[in-house]
Amino acid sequence: MDKLNFYHQKRGDGGLRSGIDFNDERVLESYQPGTPPEDSALLWFIDIRCSAENLPSEPESIRRWFLNRSDLIQSALNQLDGDLSAGIDGGWPIRRVITTGDGVNMAVYCSAIRRLTGREIAQVLSDLRNAWPDLLKHLDTYEHSVLAHG
Repeated sequence: MDKLNFYHQKRGDGGLRSGIDFNDERVLESYQPGTPPEDSALLWFIDIRCSAENLPSEPESIRRWFLNRSDLIQSALNQLDGDLSAGIDGGWPIRRVITTGDGVNMAVYCSAIRRLTGREIAQVLSDLRNAWPDLLKHLDTYEHSVLAHG
């Protein structure tokens, strides 16, 4: 079973990272650095976790795969935004299962660290929903660093 994971996260220093992993290997990513001092602790994260047989593994096919499911994903982000704006009583992370109809297991997970309110993370979900297609289109192919051996 293959796994695709879209992630969108904010760090303690204000840095914002978004990207996609295929089977736990980074494939696409963008990073906007925060301000010094560096603080890599997460303030919040949103993941869209997917699993199925024969998911795409190449950067551009992965990008198209997520773009082709934009309506489903944006709808789930909207529903989760509404749930959090109304208030929830439960633990983090929050999960919203997405019914795909094509055998793909898909869910949105989000968590707010350091006591962000539900309304604050709801705004983050709304912003992600509105930026979804453009954000995907602007993810760069991730270049894995090569270790030098002496």
